Amino acid sequence: MRARPPLRRRSLLMQLFLPSALILICCVSAIGFVTHLRTQQAFGSYVTAQRAQELTARGRALAVTIVVLHREDGDWSGTQQLLEDQAASAEARLIVEDDGGTVVADSSRTAVGQRFARSANTIVLPIRRRMAPRRLGTLALVPTAGSPKAQGTFLAGLDSGLLLIGLGALGAALVLTFLAVRRLTAPLSAMTGAAARLAGGDLSQRVAVPATGDEVAVLASAFNHMATSLEETRRLRRAQTADIAHELRTPLTSVRGYLEAIQDGAVAATSAVIDSMHEEVLLLDGLMSDLQDLALAEAGQLSLHRTPHSLEPLLERAAAMQAVAARARGITLRVLPSVAPLPPMAVDAPRLSQVLRNLIANSLVHTPAGGSVALSVRGEGNWVDILVCDTGRGIAPEHLPHLFERFYRADPSRDRATGGAGIGLSVARGIVQAHGGTITVSSVVDQGTDFHIRLPREARPSDRDASYDASR
Repeated sequence: MRARPPLRRRSLLMQLFLPSALILICCVSAIGFVTHLRTQQAFGSYVTAQRAQELTARGRALAVTIVVLHREDGDWSGTQQLLEDQAASAEARLIVEDDGGTVVADSSRTAVGQRFARSANTIVLPIRRRMAPRRLGTLALVPTAGSPKAQGTFLAGLDSGLLLIGLGALGAALVLTFLAVRRLTAPLSAMTGAAARLAGGDLSQRVAVPATGDEVAVLASAFNHMATSLEETRRLRRAQTADIAHELRTPLTSVRGYLEAIQDGAVAATSAVIDSMHEEVLLLDGLMSDLQDLALAEAGQLSLHRTPHSLEPLLERAAAMQAVAARARGITLRVLPSVAPLPPMAVDAPRLSQVLRNLIANSLVHTPAGGSVALSVRGEGNWVDILVCDTGRGIAPEHLPHLFERFYRADPSRDRATGGAGIGLSVARGIVQAHGGTITVSSVVDQGTDFHIRLPREARPSDRDASYDASR
């Protein structure tokens, strides 16, 4: 199989920052361009209005001069030269029309003797004597094309200012965007490095959880939880390996010692010796069977063969199988009668009996002589409850949450007189869960322990059922 090529690493920081920077540049450029156009238009309108006011004032003064000149000359003969002299300083074309609308003087000399077609920006002022009711003519002022030099200078300075302001705003926006993106991606980069080291086997990796409470903070918290779970799983796996080795070593060492003693002739192969070795082999076989059941239960592949069974007889048979052990310990073992008869339920009888035997044996081990162990079953709605209660030494509160963990024992000494390999309760939980039920425990130190199994009345076949008999 060909190895997959390594992924080309691309910085998330740049992937987020570059598009943002491009958007900022486009927005600032568009705002600057629109601002330039609007300012130019507004300033042009302002300049035009100012020039119109100036030309109007200048035209009124010129009209007075034209009236005086007309009165002195008695005609328009001197007006042409006057207009030519004033046109340059006024920055406008000057035209005088007589009372009939004929051009009598034109600073550009192009319309003399003709009628003048006025444009929209033409300023028209009347020429009349103060005391005479009839006006002599009209003065038309047409502003020349082109912007004044002062206007161009002002617009150039304004454009430079807009450019500096735009560049400053763009630079500040880019810096703030970069800092924001880096703040967002810094935890992700830290998690990337931590995940790489985690994949390399360093399960002690943790990352700082941001105080923002956003999705990145949730992701960082989930990463730390995952790392903690992996570290705990590795610890449990190592502990499980050591526990299995410990549980296997004791019977194997015993069998090996007997066999070597027989080979050396130190011990005769009597029936008692053979029985002792057989007991150790049975212990090994039971341990391996429990390990197999535990593996199937944790993988969700524990097969059940369900058939209709009454639960009261199951409890009685389980108690009968432990009766001898109970009498030997001086413990009263009994099955309490049901308040109301229960109909048969679809259960795997051998598996459920295995759970009951395990719970009874556990109670017997931890109940002193003179105590009692009671089994009972009762119906409650859609559920059936099975209780195994003893008056033993009880279990400390700190051990209760871990009681169903594999290889967990409240007694760390691993003395066989106080328990087995520490997987019986894990197997029991797996079998009960495979039935769709739950198993819980409550205990008070020096008063006793209660195991509570709850099973659904209407069991349904699942993908873990090897067979299911629905007949009643």
